Amino acid sequence: MNYVTVNPCRMCQPIGTVFALKGIEKSMLLLHGSQGCATYMRRHISGHYNEPVDIASSALHEKGAIHGGDAFLKQGLRNVIAKYRPRVIGVATTCLSETIGDDIHRILAEFEEEMAGDPLVAGLPEGERPIIFPIRTPSYAANHLRGFDAALLAAVERLAPSRTSQALAAGGAPSSGQSAGRDRINILPGNLSPGDLRHLKDVLDDFGVSHILFPDFSETLDAPMGDGYQLLPDGGTGLDEIRAMSKSKATVRFGAPVDPQACPACFLAEEHGVPAHTIPAPIGLHATDRFLELLSDLTGQPVPARRRRERGRLLDALVDAHKIVFGRRPVIFGDPALVEGITSFCLEVGMEPALSVTSEDGLDFFQIHALTKEKGGDLLLGHDGGSFIAGDLGLPLIRVGFPISDRLGGQRQVVTGYEGAIRLLDRITDAILDRRDREGPSVAAC
Repeated sequence: MNYVTVNPCRMCQPIGTVFALKGIEKSMLLLHGSQGCATYMRRHISGHYNEPVDIASSALHEKGAIHGGDAFLKQGLRNVIAKYRPRVIGVATTCLSETIGDDIHRILAEFEEEMAGDPLVAGLPEGERPIIFPIRTPSYAANHLRGFDAALLAAVERLAPSRTSQALAAGGAPSSGQSAGRDRINILPGNLSPGDLRHLKDVLDDFGVSHILFPDFSETLDAPMGDGYQLLPDGGTGLDEIRAMSKSKATVRFGAPVDPQACPACFLAEEHGVPAHTIPAPIGLHATDRFLELLSDLTGQPVPARRRRERGRLLDALVDAHKIVFGRRPVIFGDPALVEGITSFCLEVGMEPALSVTSEDGLDFFQIHALTKEKGGDLLLGHDGGSFIAGDLGLPLIRVGFPISDRLGGQRQVVTGYEGAIRLLDRITDAILDRRDREGPSVAAC
């Protein structure tokens, strides 16, 4: 058994909650733990997105670790409300608060009671009082992917509670069945880039379908330059939209959940009868075909002519690049949905992946380095964690996914759809040709 991890190919559970909360309008994340947790996450996220990222912390230290963190968390919440005036506050636990056994549900319930008459919120209209919900995310239990889903599920459970919960609150019987006339579609895209999210919204608009993208950090993590600094940038999935997800026609999720117990699509299906469709992320030809065909089936609309033309251009690009990429041995790593999509795309263009590793597989970059040499990998596709392998072995690294802190533009990358596949293919072929130019024509034949 391996007890040592060298440069892990995964991140801690709470960092996933940051992306989820950034995709909800006027929301704020508060980490119940040490100050260092928030600092670590801000550094990674701001380095990738080149945007200021505020993450609050209860700043637990020795006293809180011994006597409990109730006072630290409550004071942190008061500070967040006073400073940011958020519509939503997600409170995520960390290793420290989980290890000392803080009952976060009890603490938040007490805080809600204490704040009922507090001048800080007493004067606010009912709709402007912050909605606070807990998210249990100890780092030692899982990775960032589960934290991402857990935060989304916590938001949906609070804003669109189950029919049973609503009935109990109202003192009546639970209702059943869907209301007539539902034509809205929920899209759960996962942790794609803001550029990808904007592209997906363009595709959905082409179909003329009413949709809810959840979460949507296409503006909050890639905001346009404005006249001044906003503590809470505009954008994100609206609270009314999250409430309305329980009345949608269907939910489309990219990639299987890493934990079925932390799956908002499953919750909407089980508690509200909203059918869930889990498909691969639309990366490459066949996966994009499948996504557009599903949208066509759900909406009754044909695939727009614009997208059919894009498909033809992708086919043309595949023919152009085939002689360059055929037989190449890429090593692919990152989050499961992204790795699945890129691996499928590489197979479509005639590559023979030497290794595909997801953040769920448990391999670290020390092991990936050794396997790259052993299996004859000749290029890398993944985030900047692979830069040390690329430097040591002299291989090109095509940077995709999160984090990318050693280059600019990670937040603007588009790999989804036919157009995204063309862009990715161009980057792969150019990297191969660059290496050939540096090392000689023999590289092209290896």
